[in-house]
Amino acid sequence: VMHRYQAVFNNAMVDMVYYDNEGRIVRMNSRAQNTFKMPIDEVKTEGVRLSDILSPDDFDISDFAHRDRFYATLFIDYSKEKQLQSRKREGSMAYELQLVPVFSNSHQLLGVFGTGREVTEVAHNFQRAQEGVRQLRHTMKELTDNIDNINYALQVGGVRMVAYSPDTHMLTINHRMHEAQYILTQQRCINLTDPDSVHHVMRAYRMMDRRKNTAVACEVRSILRLPGGKNLWLQLLLFPNVADDGTVTAYSGICRDTTEIKHTERMLQLESEKAQEVEQVKIKFLHNMCYEIRTPLDTVVKSAEKFEVNHSPEEEEQYISDIKTNSTYLLGLINDILFLSRLDAKMVEINIEPTDFAQTFESRCEQAWANGRQEGVKYVAENQFSHLVVNIDENNIGRIMHQIVENSVKYTTQGYVKAHYDYIGGRLIIVVEDTGEGIPADKLPHIFERFNDTSDNTRGTGLGLPICKELVTQLGGSIEVSSEHGKGTSVWIFIPCEASLIEHKTDI
Repeated sequence: VMHRYQAVFNNAMVDMVYYDNEGRIVRMNSRAQNTFKMPIDEVKTEGVRLSDILSPDDFDISDFAHRDRFYATLFIDYSKEKQLQSRKREGSMAYELQLVPVFSNSHQLLGVFGTGREVTEVAHNFQRAQEGVRQLRHTMKELTDNIDNINYALQVGGVRMVAYSPDTHMLTINHRMHEAQYILTQQRCINLTDPDSVHHVMRAYRMMDRRKNTAVACEVRSILRLPGGKNLWLQLLLFPNVADDGTVTAYSGICRDTTEIKHTERMLQLESEKAQEVEQVKIKFLHNMCYEIRTPLDTVVKSAEKFEVNHSPEEEEQYISDIKTNSTYLLGLINDILFLSRLDAKMVEINIEPTDFAQTFESRCEQAWANGRQEGVKYVAENQFSHLVVNIDENNIGRIMHQIVENSVKYTTQGYVKAHYDYIGGRLIIVVEDTGEGIPADKLPHIFERFNDTSDNTRGTGLGLPICKELVTQLGGSIEVSSEHGKGTSVWIFIPCEASLIEHKTDI
């Protein structure tokens, strides 16, 4: 039995150590001596104990009073253990240890039988594996965070990831990483493209089908429409995926919705064109205004200069008449310019108050044609109401009527000038008709322009009608003109208002 025990003890594939009941090492097999670099003779001489290997915090031999074994994986630091510092081994060692107590029949501790093995390399490999797992988890977290960020950007930023395969000729659009939203053939893409952008799409496809090693960019207008009627605009940018042998295998990149950008650019372009148009109108207005002011002013100056040379009393009367006529015209023109400027600046006060329009209509007409009556022309003010109380700005409406009626009187030499009004559908409707010269069809669209070039021989000369147009607009109404050259003109003025009293005449 002893021989068998010795054979097992000395030849086992693990370290075997036997400690006495005080923890001193009594026997060590050769494997344990090699592990700890401690020959058994030196161990016995130095009296190495179990406590030299294990710290009291880890284990004490007295612990066997209430336990039947001890198992642990320990890290032994040779630089710190006094009994181990003189050994040839350096650094630390990971050691797997099991201790089993040996008791007598009377349960007295006789010794401790220990088995163990060095697991330093295993422990280091485990630590490296654990560190690798931690790094992998950190990397995976960063990757997941990046994917989440990309998905969020794709979701809220109007951006999609796109890929094109020259082998299958398919364009894939992803709304999330690795989640395809659309897979489109070339023909399908072309069918969805506005004709103006088809050549851009065809050019991009040709480059990718030929596997050009360069970035492919194009801006496409789609036939698809967004809410609000805007055409969908897309901006695509794809980069080649190159294999080790330099062959382009696919293209990948992004697709961005640029509809709002394009719409904004278009609006800026329109505003720029409008600003240029306004600038041209201003230049034209200033040019014509200078002409309109210079002509009567030049007449006044020349007539005044004639007083300095010899002249007859008859000529003097003519000079004075010319000065008065042109001064009056010039004063009226300047007043119109100032009033129009106030209208443009929204500085003209609008006073809405109850007014009996039936009581003021005829007097307004009489004032307008009083100074321009011509023989052979009838001037009629039709009034079918005895009372019509409406909430209007009577002063500004009177100004509009005066200008319209005065124009009709000025250009009517035969027939009639007739003014009448009615209250229909919450609107005061004033109509002025004449059988005068009329307005040529090509000049009618420009009748309300300020000093338009074609108005010198028509009723659009000056600023009277533009003032009427702007004033009616600020009153919330509208004005319309119908005319046939040589046959007369009709003007309708529509003013929205409320009526509080309506009484028709019984003897119209």
